[in-house]
Order: sequence, then structure tokens, then C-alpha cells
Amino acid sequence: MLCKLVQRFVSTVDPAEMQRFAVYKWWNPDNVLHPFSDLRSEYIKTRLQVQNLKGLRILDVGCGGGIMSERLGRLGASVVGIDPSEEAINVASLHLPKILKGNVEYKNCELSAVDEKFDVVLASEVIEHVTDHQIFLNDLSGKVKDNGAVFLTTVSKTFESWLLGIVASEYILKIVDPGTHQWDKFINPDDLIRMCNLSGLEVHHSNGWFIDYLKFRAFFTSYSRLGYLIHCTKPQSA
Repeated sequence: MLCKLVQRFVSTVDPAEMQRFAVYKWWNPDNVLHPFSDLRSEYIKTRLQVQNLKGLRILDVGCGGGIMSERLGRLGASVVGIDPSEEAINVASLHLPKILKGNVEYKNCELSAVDEKFDVVLASEVIEHVTDHQIFLNDLSGKVKDNGAVFLTTVSKTFESWLLGIVASEYILKIVDPGTHQWDKFINPDDLIRMCNLSGLEVHHSNGWFIDYLKFRAFFTSYSRLGYLIHCTKPQSA
């Protein structure tokens, strides 16, 4: 995969968010992204109706320290993880086991600079950190092949997400660093589905998720007022 040397003037990257995740402790064993990433991987396999991801070329957008990229690589996928944070990409590259170096590669660039289309495009807990949801989704849509899949996971904009996702997790239990999330950037399922449709993506399925911080376990639920996962496809071009 190549990243274009010249990027467009308009960017969806929030510099403040990028700086925050540049110092994020990605591979801390107490990081709740670990059990949640296992859930994401299971969702992808279930929706694609496969036991492994061999033969699939996957773009992991906003890969951070490589938590999802490594899991996808272990499932047999050919993975490209991209992130605008050079520090995060350095963490991902240093952590990558030798056994996965044939499956996973990392690039320090923005989504708009990617010069390739993929079988699957994944954006895990990313859209709530960008400056413009619709432009970001338009970019995602442009990076997936016809009939390819897009997976999004994010947080609902509800009282529950504010209470549990910010107040409890960041300031009471202190499982997540304070300031990690901004409630005004959260997005509800109906709004995200509408914007996916506007970007040329067809939404096939949505499922709620929940993280039990005390038991350090993530699981699926029909309740989507805290967070949710979405599976889309890119219809065949006319």
C-alpha cells in the first residue's frame, strides 16, 4: 500500500485528539480495549461468516498501537494499519511480533492519503474522535472495493454513555484516562446509519456492545444506548 505524498487541504484529524493518543498506554494489560477488540474480531468473523480471515486485505483505520491489527493478522488477514500519530505507529511497529510481520504493516498517514482499495475497512472507536463524521465516512467508502465490507464501532450519544463512558470510567473508576472522550462527538445509531447511506454504504446489521469494567469483559447486547457495532457493504458500481 502506498500513502500519497500530497494530502488534501481538508483533514478530519483533530490535532488535540492525536496528541492525546500519542501518549496512550496501548499495551497496558488493564486497557479495556483488549477485551473489546476480541469482541470486534468475533463480530467481523460472524458477519462475514468465516472462521478466519485468510485471503482478505484489511485496512485498520486509526489503528493506534496495533491492538486490532495484530488480532486480524493472527486470524490470517493481510492488514494495513494506519494512524496520523507517528508515536502510535512507532508503538505498533515495536510491539509487532516477528511471526506477524508477513501479515501486518503500519503506515503513518491519514485516511485520505491511502492509495488502495481493500476487501474490508475497519474503524474501531475512531469516528467519535474526528472533526467531521460525514467526510470521514466518505473517505472510508472510497477505500473499500465494490461488494467489500466496512465495520464501525463507536459510542452512542446518550445519558448512559456520558454517565458510564465518561463519568464512571474516566473519573470514578479511572480505567480510562480523563479527557479520552468528548460526549458531543458521540453519535447515535440512526444518525450513523443515515450518514453511511449518504456515503454510498449499505448498512446490513447493527449490534449493541457493553463492557463490564469490573469483570474486564466485553459482550454483545441488544441494548445500543452505550455503544454499538455496524456492518456495511459497498454496493457494486453501476
